[in-house]
Amino acid sequence: MKQPYPNMTGEKLLNKVSSRALIKILLNSLLLIFLAMFFLYLIFDGVREMPESLVMLFTLPLWILLFYFPIKAIRTHLVQFRSGGCNEVFRRYGTPDEIAEVLADPENVQLIRSSNIIVTKAYLMKKGDFLSYLPLSEIVYIEISRTHGRHAHIVMNVQPKEEPFRRYSVSMTVITLSLDRQMEMLAEDLKDQLQIFAPDCHVRHSAR
Repeated sequence: MKQPYPNMTGEKLLNKVSSRALIKILLNSLLLIFLAMFFLYLIFDGVREMPESLVMLFTLPLWILLFYFPIKAIRTHLVQFRSGGCNEVFRRYGTPDEIAEVLADPENVQLIRSSNIIVTKAYLMKKGDFLSYLPLSEIVYIEISRTHGRHAHIVMNVQPKEEPFRRYSVSMTVITLSLDRQMEMLAEDLKDQLQIFAPDCHVRHSAR
């Protein structure tokens, strides 16, 4: 399998982190503006109809919730954008140059059959999300399971040392197989590789 980031440098890494955070800020700002305009339209349109005004009053908690999520996302990504090399991943696991050196190492090739999760002999991360970088040596437990419902998919719950668990949604490249078989393949891939590169990490999968 190929090397995901063969030409990575510390400067490129910081630029990608900032660009991703800025895009997230802009998208959530647009969502917030749309919600605000729609909310104001409903208020001013509902002034003429008392029943509609009462409906707006009763649905106010829902609107507060709808506004909360984009505001929280904007705040989170704004901190990431302004922090640069001081983001938590760099404080915890190495400077941008040190992490970029790991990413660019020719030996760090993709080890599992997934299009959006990268696992090499040195690290695990979401593709394109450099702040999700996690050295394999820091992982103590991985559980692979599936969500239920109309759009079931595979999730990977990862427990790092001294951190809350992280949840990764996994897209497998072998999509012709059943979801359960994809889970089994992912677990087999991880167990084979982690036995070599992170022997203290435990992997289990469940179809619950």
